[in-house]
Amino acid sequence: MTRLRRLPLAAWLALNALVTVVLTVAAITLVIEHSTDDAGLLLRMRWTAGLVLAAALPLSIGFGHLFARPLRRIVRALGEEMPPPGVTDGVHYREAGQLARAVHGLLDQLRGHRQALDAVTASLEQRVALRTRELSEANARLGDTQKRLTEITENVPALITYVDRDYRNQYANATLKAWTGIDPAQAVGKPLIELMGAAKFALRKPAMDRALAGERVRFTEEWRTGDELRHIDVVYVPHRDASGEVIGMYGLSTDMTAIHRAEAMLQRLARRDALTDLHNRLALGEMLPEALARARASLADVALLFIDVDRFKRVNDTLGHAAGDEVLRQFAQRLLGCVRTTDTVARLAGDEFVIVLENLPHADDAEVVARKIVAAMAEPMLVQGHELTAGASIGIAHAPAGKGTPEELLAQADRALYEVKRNGRGLWRMAPLPASAPAPAIGIEHLSDDIAGLAAAAI
Repeated sequence: MTRLRRLPLAAWLALNALVTVVLTVAAITLVIEHSTDDAGLLLRMRWTAGLVLAAALPLSIGFGHLFARPLRRIVRALGEEMPPPGVTDGVHYREAGQLARAVHGLLDQLRGHRQALDAVTASLEQRVALRTRELSEANARLGDTQKRLTEITENVPALITYVDRDYRNQYANATLKAWTGIDPAQAVGKPLIELMGAAKFALRKPAMDRALAGERVRFTEEWRTGDELRHIDVVYVPHRDASGEVIGMYGLSTDMTAIHRAEAMLQRLARRDALTDLHNRLALGEMLPEALARARASLADVALLFIDVDRFKRVNDTLGHAAGDEVLRQFAQRLLGCVRTTDTVARLAGDEFVIVLENLPHADDAEVVARKIVAAMAEPMLVQGHELTAGASIGIAHAPAGKGTPEELLAQADRALYEVKRNGRGLWRMAPLPASAPAPAIGIEHLSDDIAGLAAAAI
């Protein structure tokens, strides 16, 4: 019986077909024999049954092979995998066993693949969930960063803009409205020539062209808004895409008006004497060379007066430094009253003053000014309830057509002043002095009777 179970499928099919034919023929023959007595008919039936049986055997074998061939192809295609014990129980043909083993092996492979696929799917789901969470957190951080940048950009005290290659404004922060009254939202997409005006656009365009060519550009310009003049520092920075091509430019405009004013104030303070508000030594060092240069260009004369306050130390010693400061302030104001507005009056230090006279028509004009100064200082000053007469001693240096250097001019006037103080006070002397006979010192007592008129007259 075990051997029968191991028969090929084709043999089983042929045997089943043959048995079916034999039983069918036998049944038909028995029916005919019992239903007729005709001997000839019976003989023919027997011969017919024999021929049918003889033909049934090869036909059964052929049909068995015909029906078993597709199954054998499936088995060969799937391969022969040995199933676990018990799988082939009840199987009565070899091809079916082979098919069962192959299908079982295929199912095992599919289960293994399914498990591996489930593991890969679970890993991918975890990675996708992790990546999604990371992207969500990154987007949140990016949103926070953009919000902070927007808040900073909108509140920074500078005008920030973005302009494309067609000279159209694509962004402007809130400063645009504060400076120009134009709403930034309404300015988006508009040509700069419309926002700025044709004249201002024409002035800016060369700088913008350089920025759109890839150059960082910086310049300063003046804006007039109403009655106020603004000093604006402008920076253009080219914007490049991933390929390096310039597709626009950023603009940063900073109002430097307050800084310019502060710088001007510092410049003035650095060049002004804090006590008298006259020019100081630094300003004189800058202005004297310029005066000599102008004189050389115009062939005009320049004179320098080196002035010292007489008896100033006595005022400090008896009335104190506050009284001395008041004497210096009044002395400075009287000096300003003796010269033209185009002349320079400076305080060097302590009680030393210098006056630079430009464009003198005559060589003795400097002495006319010196005479006025001596006369003015001879008048008493009211200081802290006291009437004081300070007096002035003056050394004069003359530079025809601006000849000489500032150092030479100061040295000559200083030597002339030294000679005045050696010979007395309230005098003036012109330098350079002749080697054979020093120039006489001239004092207040040699003034003519119209000294009052001279002291009040302007040069």
